[in-house]
Amino acid sequence: MEGLHVSLSPSTTSYTVTEGDNIAAIICSATCYPACTYTWSRSGSRVSSTATLYLGQIERREAGSYICTARNPESSVSKNGPVVNVNVICKLNVDGPDIVSLSPSITSYMVTEGDNLAAVTCSATCYPNCTYTWSRTGVTVCSTATLNFGQIERGDAGSYSCTARNPVLNDGPDNVYLTSNQTFYTVTEGHTLEAITCSAICYPACTYTWSKSQRTVSSNRTLNLGQVKRSDAASYLCTAKNPASGNIQSGSVVKVIVKCKNVVHAYDIHTLLTIMLALSNRFSTILTFLY
Repeated sequence: MEGLHVSLSPSTTSYTVTEGDNIAAIICSATCYPACTYTWSRSGSRVSSTATLYLGQIERREAGSYICTARNPESSVSKNGPVVNVNVICKLNVDGPDIVSLSPSITSYMVTEGDNLAAVTCSATCYPNCTYTWSRTGVTVCSTATLNFGQIERGDAGSYSCTARNPVLNDGPDNVYLTSNQTFYTVTEGHTLEAITCSAICYPACTYTWSKSQRTVSSNRTLNLGQVKRSDAASYLCTAKNPASGNIQSGSVVKVIVKCKNVVHAYDIHTLLTIMLALSNRFSTILTFLY
C-alpha cells in the first residue's frame, strides 16, 4: 500500500458538536487487493472494526482524535488516514443547588448522653438530583442527605454542616487528549515542530499547562516550540485543570528528540592553516639559528 491514499468521506477532519447532536457517518476508503480491512481508533483504543465511524448522538466522553487504519489482509501492510478531531460542547441542563434546608429546621440541640436524637435531613433544589455530605470540623461523617445519630455519645458533641452539590457542575476534566495521536517526535535542530494542542471536557472550561521536567513551559493548551533547539529535547506533559473544583488530569507524555546539526565554521580551516604557517616559520627560524 506504499504511496496509496487513504481517504475519508466526508473529507472534513475537524468537528465541533454540541452534546446530543449527531455527526454523520465517516467512511474510510483505500485501494487494496484483496480488499482492505479497516479499523478506527481513538487514543490507541479500537472503536470500530469497519470502514465506517458512526458516532450518532454525541456524548461528551466521545470527544477526541480518531484515526482510520487500512490494512491489506494478505501483505499485512497498513496505512493511516487523516486524523479526525471531534470537539464536544457540553450541553448543560442543570440547576441548583438552591435553598438548602433542614428537616427538622432546629439548628441547636441539647441532649443527655444515652438519649436518642431524631434524624436530621438536608435537602436542596437541584437538577439533576443533588448529592450531600455531612461534615464536622471539616471531616466527612456521612455522604447521604440524612444525619442519623441514634443513641447519643459524648463524642458526638460538635458542630455539623450539610453541603449540597450538583453532580454535573464543576465537572471534569475528562478525556484529556491531543489534536494529533502522535506522541513521539524526532526533529533536526533548527527545523520547525508543528504546534501540539491539548483538549479536555470540563465545566467550567479547563485551564491548561504544559510542563517539562515538572517545570511549566506553557500556560495555555498549545505547546508551540517553533524552530527547535537542542535544549528542547525532553518529555512534555499537558495537564488540564477544572478551575472550579481544582480537579486535574494529565494527558499522554509527548517525547521530543532533537538531532543535532554538526556546524562546521568557515573560519576553522583558515585558522588551522594560519597556525600551521606560524609553526612552519618558527621551525625555519630555529633551523637558521642552529645553522
